[in-house]
Amino acid sequence: MHHSSATLRLGAILVFASQALAEEPLVWKWAEGDTTRYLMTQSMEMAMNAGPAGQINTTSETATLMRWTVDSGPDESGACRLRQGVERVVMQSVAPMGQGFNYDSDDGDPPAGMAALVAPMFEAMIENDFLATMLPNGKITDVELSDELAQAFDRLPGGAMSSDMVKQMSQQGAMQFPNEPLVLNDHWTITNEVQAPQMGPMKVATTYTYKGPRRVDGRRLEVFAPSIEMESTGGEDQQFDVTIKTKSSDGEILFDAELGRLVSSKVSQEMDVIVKVGDREIVNQIVQNIELRSVAEDETPEMGIQASVEEGPAEEEPAAPASAGEVPADETLEPAAVE
Repeated sequence: MHHSSATLRLGAILVFASQALAEEPLVWKWAEGDTTRYLMTQSMEMAMNAGPAGQINTTSETATLMRWTVDSGPDESGACRLRQGVERVVMQSVAPMGQGFNYDSDDGDPPAGMAALVAPMFEAMIENDFLATMLPNGKITDVELSDELAQAFDRLPGGAMSSDMVKQMSQQGAMQFPNEPLVLNDHWTITNEVQAPQMGPMKVATTYTYKGPRRVDGRRLEVFAPSIEMESTGGEDQQFDVTIKTKSSDGEILFDAELGRLVSSKVSQEMDVIVKVGDREIVNQIVQNIELRSVAEDETPEMGIQASVEEGPAEEEPAAPASAGEVPADETLEPAAVE
């Protein structure tokens, strides 16, 4: 009887420990001088129904190696000023009629052809850092461009880049959490307004669902399932009547709560962008994938289409006995353990 009582007490302690771990709100953890590097890879396949001209297919992939450094903070509210810079950009595009190109910012030769059109944008981002203010929950409240970077963006044709788009790029690597503790299957939506070239203002709503913890490479990581909805909101800057229909959106985000850093993110989206010009509708079928992963300070990552084939996801460890608050690989806490 004494043995059974001790076992029950031990079980209660373990349950309490796992519950207590889940009762802390998730936050980003920064100290002045901290540096984190991320590799973001964006790929897109687009099939455009051009009417009598038939279907036009294009594919592109852009890999961007970024560095985030805490410039100042955290202040009394926990907010930090992050200096965000771009170390390298590799872009590959396949398009009909000789419009495809390859671009690598590390290439010593001057860009030619279509690559010369995108080079000024990437060069401006590599040569000029920008500052972003991040709250502990990951919200980006302000993006400050240097005069040199703002002027470089203004010189780009068609408004190819803007401070709104830079802010969106920052937010893709800075997941925003609720200020309350999370329980299994909690979900919340973050909505941002983005000024897109030619398409005008757009509303981007990202919904996150908490899927519980998982052990990956010996670490306990928090798992989230994201989905994205996009909507054209119209306005004076919109050159065409645009309708966006999202067909599907899914993915997975891994966050290290102990370190307070995002480890990796994968988001896939399939949508139709319908552009109306007069009485004619042009349907663009788009499949887009955005992947982001942390990069070690001494790592020189492979970048480009071949890299995405060679590099696979981090291997998950076989299930092992879990101590209090830990979860074996591929095992999600039952609702009772996180309520």
